[in-house]
Amino acid sequence: MLSKLKSANFPPLPPSRKSLAVSKLKLDYRIELFHMNSEIKNSYSKSYKQKKAVISYGIIIWSFVGLIASGFVLENIKNYNSPYLFGSIFLSIGIITGTLIAKKLKSKLAINRTMKLKYDGFTIKIVFGFIGLSLLLGQIVNSFLSTKVKCDNYAVKEKYEPGRSTRTRNYILAFNVDGVYYRYSTRYQYWKTISVDQQVNICTYKSKMGFDFINLTDEK
Repeated sequence: MLSKLKSANFPPLPPSRKSLAVSKLKLDYRIELFHMNSEIKNSYSKSYKQKKAVISYGIIIWSFVGLIASGFVLENIKNYNSPYLFGSIFLSIGIITGTLIAKKLKSKLAINRTMKLKYDGFTIKIVFGFIGLSLLLGQIVNSFLSTKVKCDNYAVKEKYEPGRSTRTRNYILAFNVDGVYYRYSTRYQYWKTISVDQQVNICTYKSKMGFDFINLTDEK
């Protein structure tokens, strides 16, 4: 009976969980080693180096363009009736859009292991670019949807200059334009030529987006 059991052909026992885990680790290691070898080979490729440089420098340039655009727009929207609301809305749009696009393009932009590990830094740069683009497009659309209401003379109510007591970094002229109080940011060269109660010609603009603004016609 015992000899019959020994000679019988039983099916092989299924592998244990431990052996399966070890096999999976070995497979993952071989795959990772294969990718590392591929990256080492690719690093010596001229086209690979060019692609890496284009991606890296392109993202850096994009972020700088966004920062410049942001500075330009923030300087121009100071004379909106609600500059902080405008900035908050289009800043948020830029952050959300930039984050989603950076996430979607990760597989195409992060072409090696190092770039994948540093992709959070790339994401921040991409977001900076989209913040600038969002603010710039917002200002362009707001200007396009604005119409001139009228131009008239208004008295300067107050003047502010940068300092601790005024809590402002800009040279400000304050006006009451048809019941709406405006703090107009201007350059020092113009600001110093204006005195309180002086009449200044102002054009008012009404925007369909709700961000109305004013312009001083004789500002140089």
